[in-house]
Amino acid sequence: SCGLPVVATDAGDSRQMVASEQQSLIVPRNNIEAYTSALAQIAASSDWRAAIGQANRRRCLAEFSERHTVEQYSSLYIEALERYGTMKYR
Repeated sequence: SCGLPVVATDAGDSRQMVASEQQSLIVPRNNIEAYTSALAQIAASSDWRAAIGQANRRRCLAEFSERHTVEQYSSLYIEALERYGTMKYR
């Protein structure tokens, strides 16, 4: 959310969390060469670095805002209660 580029290892949900324009900066786990190459790619162009950072910020605000997260969890809980509980909540 700070508008910075990210180099992340391909573990957990990293691929889902970063902006799609930045997928080239998802590197295999335990691959120092790929990691350093991604860092060099970021360092090479301040314009590209800024664009990637802004894409990350936009994605974070759109997909991971507090409001969006609360709405997603609320929907999940309501669905679980309706499916496995005895009450209807909608």
